[in-house]
Amino acid sequence: MSGRIRSRFGTIIPVVLLACVGCATTRQSAAELNAGLAWVVPAERSQGWPLATEDAVRLERVPAVVIAWVPSPAGQGETPYRATRAARESWIAAIEDKLDRSGLVTRAEGSPPDTFDDGVTVTGLQTLGTNQQADVIVLFGLDAAERRYHVSWPTRPVYVVDVIEVQTTARAVGVTPTGRPVFTETQTGFDEGPTRFEDEVEQASGRAALNALGDAIVRRLSQISPGRGSR
Repeated sequence: MSGRIRSRFGTIIPVVLLACVGCATTRQSAAELNAGLAWVVPAERSQGWPLATEDAVRLERVPAVVIAWVPSPAGQGETPYRATRAARESWIAAIEDKLDRSGLVTRAEGSPPDTFDDGVTVTGLQTLGTNQQADVIVLFGLDAAERRYHVSWPTRPVYVVDVIEVQTTARAVGVTPTGRPVFTETQTGFDEGPTRFEDEVEQASGRAALNALGDAIVRRLSQISPGRGSR
């Protein structure tokens, strides 16, 4: 089923809607889980981290979950995602709220937004898990890619609008307090508009990605929670 939606800037965006009844999320392989871990733990820091195996992952009890922001690793020549402390706090709170309302956790709480500013280490993760008595720690971050161009109309005088498109990628990996990955997820958000609304476009794209990521984290937790048969 397909259709079109209009953004708040008046642009028509084509969308494709996929309907599925009784669908189950595909089981994640050890390779996928380890790839998720590799996103937050660079190769030079990977020694000592426990890796996922092909053994089925199942939590022994309904978990207490801690949510932690991690800076997205920027590639060569790339700029790390801009994130103020207030923005990080709001993102952590948004995921915390979704987990609280899911009924799949005994407790969901955020960590200080600067917990892993210097990188995620096994020691730091264990300390966080102990201090906040976590069964699962959700590490998440955002990346954004943008494109700028101008649109002109052959009026007299020629009317030109400078446009910015922003696609935000939100990633998360759920780990035990020892560092073993138990799920991973990636979601994207998109927005566009005149460059004079650049901040609003970036924020809208980030909100869309984060909202989708929160829902996906809930689905992943449902797979590994006690009494669930899909994982």
